[in-house]
Amino acid sequence: MSEQEDSGQGGRPSSTRRGAIGDVAAELRALRRTLRETDEITRESAGLLAETAPKVAALEEQVATLHGQVTALVDDAENTAAEDPGLTAAKAAVGLRSDPPGPWCWPLLDRQQAETAWDALGRWVGELLVPTYGITRLQLFDCWPHHPAMLAQLTWLRQGYLEAHLPGAPATKAQDWHLRSLPGVLAALPGLVPTEAGTKPEPLCAPGRHLQKIDYSAARAEEYDQARMLPATVEHWGPAWREAMTADLTHRRPAPDK
Repeated sequence: MSEQEDSGQGGRPSSTRRGAIGDVAAELRALRRTLRETDEITRESAGLLAETAPKVAALEEQVATLHGQVTALVDDAENTAAEDPGLTAAKAAVGLRSDPPGPWCWPLLDRQQAETAWDALGRWVGELLVPTYGITRLQLFDCWPHHPAMLAQLTWLRQGYLEAHLPGAPATKAQDWHLRSLPGVLAALPGLVPTEAGTKPEPLCAPGRHLQKIDYSAARAEEYDQARMLPATVEHWGPAWREAMTADLTHRRPAPDK
């Protein structure tokens, strides 16, 4: 084909050449749009990176701090001598072993855990709480193991005592336990006993009585008053403790197979 034929008449580009040029122009326009979109995305990404960079740096610092804390804990655990067997036995005798691990949520304990918890709580009440603080039968009813609310109060009171006497615990924990927790529980326990309906509601529990209408004649009143001042030793609440524990364990789910 001659140059004249390719140019068309009058020296103008032929339709074929005009079509090719149009296609190139369209591609260039599409490329320009793509470049604009890419530029916008780049600008947005740069903004996001600018916002994210300080957060990533802060996260790196937190991870480094956590790594240091974990390392210190591991070193401390590896360098801590095993507890003396005699001390372990002494703790068990007064219910101070953390077994099962606390705090306890009674509804979630299996049979084995609950049995261990009952034993630890009973030992703590009988061997530490009552003799150390002179708790009387007026303050701690003989039937306390039959009252779930009393059981819960004594459970967290024991847990607070354990936490206040852990190695390295601040003195304020023991101070708070003695000034707030113990008086608070002793004040709350009598209010957890059901009362007899009437113009002058009387509690249905007393020394040696559980959910029974009580004879408050002069002679019996004197008897109850004398009994209430006696220490709340295990000989008084032990039978209720064994009954309540047996009934509770009967309905517990068995411990999972190991």
